[in-house]
Amino acid sequence: MNLQPARIVVAICFTLAACTPTPRLRCLPGSRQAVLETAYFGTANASGRVTIEQWREFVNQTVTPHFPQGLTWWRANGQWRNAAGIIEQETSYILQIVHPEDSSVGASIVEVAMKYREQFDQKSVLRLSSPTCASFLESGPEPPP
Repeated sequence: MNLQPARIVVAICFTLAACTPTPRLRCLPGSRQAVLETAYFGTANASGRVTIEQWREFVNQTVTPHFPQGLTWWRANGQWRNAAGIIEQETSYILQIVHPEDSSVGASIVEVAMKYREQFDQKSVLRLSSPTCASFLESGPEPPP
């Protein structure tokens, strides 16, 4: 039985699927398209842990100058399974920034992450970037029920 035509059809289907554009995000009236960036900064290093005081200083001296329009951060506890199958846990700091689609902001996030890695002896910083809709809910007429 000759499977060559079936292989060609499957290859064409995968090729066409890869060329399909990603649908644009549709935002509700009053919202605008934006990018939600979330970065996870681990705290364990060879000399112990990054303290809350060190983190705050890093935010004030390094992060804030890159994102003067605003940011949010909080402490979190994360865990993962390492290569040996053991669950590891680590305190981390999460940084979240909402911004218009702009490549300069992405470059700033990379710069901040690299500075953190260097300053606090980290292997990596996890970065998530997602399209989102953003709006400020301000006083005004009550929305319909």
